[in-house]
This record gives sequence, structure tokens and C-alpha cells, in this order.
Amino acid sequence: MNNLKYFTVLLFIFLSATITSAQQDTAVLNNISSKLQLFTKAFPVEKVYLHFDKPYYSVGDTIWFKAYVTSEQNQPSQLSKIVYADIINGNDSLIATIKLPVANGAAYGNIPLDKENFQQGNHYVRAYTAWMMNFDADYFFNKNILIGEAIDKQMVTHISFITSADKKVTARIVYKGRDGKPYGMKQVNWQILTNFDAVAKGKGVTDANGVLNILLNGDPKKPVYEPNSKLLTLVNAKENEPPVATTFSLKDLKGKNDLQFFPEGGDIILGIPVQVAFKG
Repeated sequence: MNNLKYFTVLLFIFLSATITSAQQDTAVLNNISSKLQLFTKAFPVEKVYLHFDKPYYSVGDTIWFKAYVTSEQNQPSQLSKIVYADIINGNDSLIATIKLPVANGAAYGNIPLDKENFQQGNHYVRAYTAWMMNFDADYFFNKNILIGEAIDKQMVTHISFITSADKKVTARIVYKGRDGKPYGMKQVNWQILTNFDAVAKGKGVTDANGVLNILLNGDPKKPVYEPNSKLLTLVNAKENEPPVATTFSLKDLKGKNDLQFFPEGGDIILGIPVQVAFKG
């Protein structure tokens, strides 16, 4: 019996110490969490990410991108209303800086790669906000961009659209060199881009005449493209060289709306009620 009492006392002391220690640890953790929240509120962290319309560019091309400015938990930042983007060449020389307004954590911009300021070679894009300049530059967005030789010096392309009886649309693209020789048996990777997002992708090989056919809508009732969509192709034209990127606008291939009216008696006369049938 005495042993049982002794064991009970020891157990009570152990549990009391454990509870006291746990309470102290909880108090310490709560204190750290409270201070961290105060620090985060006083010095919020912003991040910038740029989403580019394609991975490769050429001199004379235009870089199109969408910027995302986020804060804690990747939510749209309400802090900065301007985002800056720099493009820098391989010699670390600043070529251009653009300033873009931010709305709901997003901004849209473009950088024309004119022949006067850009040459073939490696470049990189840096993006940031004024608030981010208060902290280490390692937090800036950075991305390497390879700019190739001017497209008009490398390749001649022609695109046409073919609509079948079942309303499937095929893009027929012809690739040729500046000397007129077709880029035959060349691998081509392609993407359909809508608002900078790839909504469809695939790959193929040109035939002996440099022709590639791309089916744009396997299901005519559910086309993947929109009137503002673009078709991006990357052609492996030469060995040991970066692919040549070409972009084609996709016009509205859904067809024009046709709405016809058929008034009773053949005419509509102002002020006189008439029944009208219609066909769309």
C-alpha cells in the first residue's frame, strides 16, 4: 500500500512538471508567433513573377509577358501599384526599363527587341517593385532570355487555314530558308497560347516540302483557341543551335454569325405590326 502511495505521488509530480513545461513552451511559441506576425505586418514580403508568351525570341521580335505581384500565401499584393522590368544584355549593361501599373496583383507588358538596341546572344530580365528594393536583390525575379538572329535572316514562313466538311480546322505552315529551300524533315514543337497560357500543345515533323499540318480543333464544338489566341512554333532548323521561334495570330476560326429575318409578306413597314421569322 505504501508503495502504491509513493508511486502515485511520483506520478502526480511528473505530470505536474510536464504540464508546467508544456504551458511554458506554449507561451514561448505564442510569443514568437505574435512577434513574427508584427514583423510581417510591418515588413510585408512581396514577390514578382513574369509569365512570358514563349521561351525563345529573335531580334526584331517582341517579348510579351504578364507580371504577377503577390504577398503572403501568394495572394495578390495590395502594397505596390507599379512593377518594374529591366532587360540586361550579356555584358550586364541595362538596355531598357519599363514601368507598368499593377491592378489586382497583375500587370501586362511588352519589350520590342529592335535591331538598334538588341543583338543575338544571352540576355536576362529582372523584375521588382519599389518596396522590394528595400530588401536584398536576391528576391528580385530573374530569368535568362536567349535572343536569336533576326527571324527575317533565318526563315520564311507562310500559314493558311483549311476547314474540312466536318468543320475541323487545320493550320498549314510552310517553312523555308532565305534561299528558298524548304526546311524538310525538321522537328517542330507547337503551342496554342491564350492570355499567355498554353491551352494546347504538340509536336510534328515537316514533310520534304517544309510543310507542317496542325489540327487546331479536334472537337469543333469545343475549340481550344479564342480570337486573341496565338500559335507558337519552335523549329529545330539547324543542329547545335537554338530552335527558331515563330508566332502566328489565330483569327476567329469559328466562322461568322449568320442571322436572317423573314417578315410576313416580305417587307417590314414602320408602324405596322408584322410577324417575323428568323434563321440563325
